[in-house]
Amino acid sequence: MTKRLLGSVASVLAILVAMGSFQEAHAAGFQLFDQSPSGQGEAFAGAAAVHEDASTIFYNPAGMAYLDTYQAIAGVQIISSNFTFQPTHATTGAGTPLMGTSGTGGVTAPLGNFYVMAPLGDDFRAGLGVETPFGLETDYGNTWIGRYYAQRTQLKTYNFNPSVSYKANDWLSAGVGFNVMYADAFFSNAIDFGSIFNPIIGTAPQSQDGQSKLAVSGTGYGFNGGVIIKPLEHTTVGISYRSMVHLDLDGRATFSTTPTISQTLALLQALHNPVGNAFQSTGVRSTLNLPESASLAATQQLTDKWLLLGDVTWTHWSRFHDLVADFNNPAQPQQATEEDWHDTYRWAGGLNYTATDKAKLRLGIAYDPTPTKTEFRNFRIPDANRFWLSAGYNVELIPDLSLDFAYTHIFVLTDGSVNLVNNPAAPAGNINGTFDSSANIFAVGLKYNF
Repeated sequence: MTKRLLGSVASVLAILVAMGSFQEAHAAGFQLFDQSPSGQGEAFAGAAAVHEDASTIFYNPAGMAYLDTYQAIAGVQIISSNFTFQPTHATTGAGTPLMGTSGTGGVTAPLGNFYVMAPLGDDFRAGLGVETPFGLETDYGNTWIGRYYAQRTQLKTYNFNPSVSYKANDWLSAGVGFNVMYADAFFSNAIDFGSIFNPIIGTAPQSQDGQSKLAVSGTGYGFNGGVIIKPLEHTTVGISYRSMVHLDLDGRATFSTTPTISQTLALLQALHNPVGNAFQSTGVRSTLNLPESASLAATQQLTDKWLLLGDVTWTHWSRFHDLVADFNNPAQPQQATEEDWHDTYRWAGGLNYTATDKAKLRLGIAYDPTPTKTEFRNFRIPDANRFWLSAGYNVELIPDLSLDFAYTHIFVLTDGSVNLVNNPAAPAGNINGTFDSSANIFAVGLKYNF
């Protein structure tokens, strides 16, 4: 037993080193369900009730109680998103037409997840998950028409999730996990110094573009837990909960200017004008409350080969009121973006077909509504209601080693309209338009029993 535990720890340490290169991509809101290659084939339907492998640590740790062997899982999802913005109206705050290309903000990025689990006697199990529950990335480049609102946005999270489970009897199990989540975020946008300094030195709008870059990071803590009930021989019901994680983020803000603007700021400093102290590199602080969620899931064994799965997941997105950056430099005004999101319910259904004792087929669908509101939607998170269509396949390669792969196409059901109005503190322009969006997810995972 000691050798197996040491081997498991060594595997996890190697995985953590590899994980440093992974980046997250944008999902509905910025919550990521993609924590299991096996579950993706069913669009994660019934995830809180399924106890097929150690990825249950994330969805419902009570599921570990039904796993009898030491197990390690490594999975990678490649998420390829497309966000193409078509402007219908775009002017500066003064009414001058905005110059620039229509934006394409999608990226392709890998997402990793890892699990290891060990039985501790007949009734207890212990495991560790390494996951990325939240993340987003959009990158429109430096010359697009909405550059004064957003250029690049990136949020990365790394969650370390030790968990335990207890099997009370044949029909009831419970589990709980502790979460340590590290997050770092990066935001950049252009600054129209031409408009800002027009009243002072007569510069033309869009003639003196600079740039703002904010990089912050922090650590937060939370928990997850759940129960699994088997009221009938072929029926399984799971209830799970993930707590809110509060993050205090600290970092650095840097500003780049043109020679003309740098000279103007230096002159204003010499004249003791407070504007001259703005747009200097400085510390920056922000907070982020990552929302809690709860799932109710069920599976029903229809025949020896067919398993029906379904669930609904509530996410408390109404916690996300705004995105605020406070600068240590008192001359630099606070940056605030109103979000005012609302809670969502994600619905999913799936089928699992055991073709042979070495192969399974998976199918799944899901409705994944956006938490954003039309009047507050912005370029950093250009979200809209989505429909998932997934398929997957599991095959045993050799005894105790199996391979999962899956594919999901995400259809965006409506165009994400954006209506942004100029911010007088940092002119960004008045822009109306719509997003045409879609995404593809490719997943592969290895599961090893030892």
